[in-house]
Amino acid sequence: MAMSDRNFACFARLSPASTTQARPLPTMQSRYPLLKKWTAEEHERLKALAEAGWRPDEIAGELGRSEAAVRVRAWQHGIALRLVTQKRRS
Repeated sequence: MAMSDRNFACFARLSPASTTQARPLPTMQSRYPLLKKWTAEEHERLKALAEAGWRPDEIAGELGRSEAAVRVRAWQHGIALRLVTQKRRS
């Protein structure tokens, strides 16, 4: 057996493509079904609350979203959020 024959010997056991049947993929509603899309109203509310000086966690509670979602949306659209620092525990 030549060197090139040895490299492709594993493919000899595979069935030819013509004998395999392609199965249709299951249909899904969305590629990311757990993501909730932002509406124009929510986006405007985010901007208004950020300008009013609300903290990201307060905005998240008001909009019914996670703090991470609020921070990412603000970052993506250049919306400045109030800087929140945690208090040191003594």
